Amino acid sequence: MKPGQSSGGLFSPGMIAISLTLGMGLVFVTILILNVNRPPLTPVGVVTAALTVIPVPTVTSPPPTPTPTELAPASDMPPSPPPGELAMGAFVQISGTGGDGLRLRADPGLTYES
Repeated sequence: MKPGQSSGGLFSPGMIAISLTLGMGLVFVTILILNVNRPPLTPVGVVTAALTVIPVPTVTSPPPTPTPTELAPASDMPPSPPPGELAMGAFVQISGTGGDGLRLRADPGLTYES
């Protein structure tokens, strides 16, 4: 073996010790920088809940049913004419048409000729 040559492996024990020391120093400096530059902790206060409780509606009784009342016969309607009075040529007075008069058609419905 010549002087200045290492006897064995690629790394010497001194090189491994220096590498480990330098690596641990870099990790320590990195952690120190991160702790110094972090924002200050803010105290946690009481947080209000974002929840609205809607109460259930109460049970209500059904509305009372109205009592049926008898309708009084309408006295403003004239009585029906006796059979045989409404005939061809008889005088008939029309009311309640709003001035439109009476339109006679050949058949029922609005599509037939007046």
